[in-house]
Amino acid sequence: MAKYVHFRKVANFKVPLTSNVIYSDGSKIGCKIGAACFHPWSNQIYYMQQRGKRLTSVHAELAGIYLGIDAFKYNPDIIILTDSLSSIDLLCKMLNNPPYFIGHSHGLAVKNIVDLLKLRSELRLHTSIWKVKAHSGLYGNNVADTWARIAAKL
Repeated sequence: MAKYVHFRKVANFKVPLTSNVIYSDGSKIGCKIGAACFHPWSNQIYYMQQRGKRLTSVHAELAGIYLGIDAFKYNPDIIILTDSLSSIDLLCKMLNNPPYFIGHSHGLAVKNIVDLLKLRSELRLHTSIWKVKAHSGLYGNNVADTWARIAAKL
């Protein structure tokens, strides 16, 4: 799977202006989380809300990444842009040490993403998940952030 999944943890790059870029974000308000992904090339937005006392902002960020991969799971060579380094770190840990997540509060959310990454790898589709700076004026990141907050408020 490592051949088809790539992570970039440093946000010092120019965002490519291609059709395979998807921005994701998450937001937590009270006991609700909202997550969204935005595909600027097609202007498509996907969002969702979940309620639960134990949900965290990291759950919200992971849900945004999941939405982005799931919505475009059969597209070749997607690049998910997230402002959550914690989410990227959790995904890397799950790929390198799955037993770490037994009973982990984010275990199921991370496993669901890894399952999608495995599906894409089996289909020989590349997936990159890159860190972008939060609130840095990136149009796509701002759109995903706004819709994640709207979803959390629904």
